[in-house]
Amino acid sequence: MAPADGSTLEPRIAPEAAGLPRLSVLLCVGNEAGRIDSLLSALPFADEVILVADRSTDGTVRTASRLGAVVVEGAWTEEGHRKRAGLDAALGEWVLELEPEEGPDARLLTAIRGIVGAPAAADYHRLRVEAGSGDAVRLYRRGAKSWSPDGSRVLLHGVEGPRLPGALRRRGSPADGLPAMPGNRPAAPRPWRALAGVALRFWKAHRRSPVA
Repeated sequence: MAPADGSTLEPRIAPEAAGLPRLSVLLCVGNEAGRIDSLLSALPFADEVILVADRSTDGTVRTASRLGAVVVEGAWTEEGHRKRAGLDAALGEWVLELEPEEGPDARLLTAIRGIVGAPAAADYHRLRVEAGSGDAVRLYRRGAKSWSPDGSRVLLHGVEGPRLPGALRRRGSPADGLPAMPGNRPAAPRPWRALAGVALRFWKAHRRSPVA
């Protein structure tokens, strides 16, 4: 049975077989022109970066697009609406949500790579978030996390896995354990993205069509 909000888990198709990325990083920003190049360059582990630009009026969108991010522009009042727009543009089997100032430490990054690179035994995982001093579902298979229609409540679907070791830490904190941000580097082109995106969006539209 489909969840009440209409979401369903994406099928477990090997990304390499479908020509799709394994891990999409979802990053929501406003006006970040002064550091967007460094933020994106610090995500070399991502197969794609979905950047949701909420009411951005500086050069953030232009720079992010040049560096290979998939940019979604708009204006949203609720976090759920903002992130839903980003997820609609994602092609990865797995999604990692990050705030602009944070990243996974070495232990967490190793665990994420293990989850993403193996057959999925669970659909979502809680991660320790240093900034919030708690746990949050930030790593999940596409479709395992959604929001209520008004965007105010998180809805989880599928099987919860164990909390992963390590943490999402603020860059520059004494305990972050994160590698230094590399210099500016354009993202590698992904010529398969347009074709794969058309096919996946066609499948999503067909899946969501009402059944007589």
